[in-house]
Amino acid sequence: MPSKQPTIHVERVRNIAEAFSWRDPNTKLLTQGFNPPAKALEVKRVPFHVKYVTKAGRLEEGNCICINVDRRKGMRRVMFVDSHQFRWIYDILIIEINGFRVING
Repeated sequence: MPSKQPTIHVERVRNIAEAFSWRDPNTKLLTQGFNPPAKALEVKRVPFHVKYVTKAGRLEEGNCICINVDRRKGMRRVMFVDSHQFRWIYDILIIEINGFRVING
C-alpha cells in the first residue's frame, strides 16, 4: 500500500482523463473504460474538456487527450484536439474537467 493515498480530487481527474474507447471484438459494440483488451479494435483515448490554471497564473481551457502521466509529480501531458499542441498540466491546478468542478483539499 502506498505511503500517501491519492485524494478524491486526483482520483476523479484520473477517472475522466485516462479513459479509453474501443470496439469489442466479440459483440462489435463501442465500449468505454480503462483497460482495453489485447484483441480490442479501434482503441483510442477519450477526449475531455479541461479548465485549468497555468504556472504563470493564466486560466486556460480546451478539449484534450491525455498522452502521458507522471504520478510522482502529479502532472499529466495532454494534447489539445484543435491545435495539436502538447502541454503538461498539474493535477492540483485543474479547476473543471468535463463540466465537473473539482476542489483540491
